[in-house]
Amino acid sequence: MEMCNQFGCYCSIEHPCPPAEEGGAKEFFDKYHFAIIHNMFDPKWEEKIQLEEIYKKLILIYDFKPDEENLQIVYKKHKKVYLPDKKFVPIPSGGIFIYDKSKIKIKYGLQLETQRV
Repeated sequence: MEMCNQFGCYCSIEHPCPPAEEGGAKEFFDKYHFAIIHNMFDPKWEEKIQLEEIYKKLILIYDFKPDEENLQIVYKKHKKVYLPDKKFVPIPSGGIFIYDKSKIKIKYGLQLETQRV
């Protein structure tokens, strides 16, 4: 995880690579088809404002299109996301997990025996 100075959020990246806001975050997503982002929004904000912040940051950091149909965002209700290799990723308060549902299959909200990433 590396801080994206422009937005104050932390994005998943792979070292060595450019910093998060200089393409490192997008490079990680393009390779693995998912991203973990901490501090994406304030959990105390109204849901509409949370979604606006999430989409604004995703468009600017990852160059996603607003009408992208394959992107799935997991946040708020689910505390863990289960990856295909039977590992799980915790989602912190104010964080999200986003993935391309056409490329990988993700489970969340299930009780599976896993290893933490």
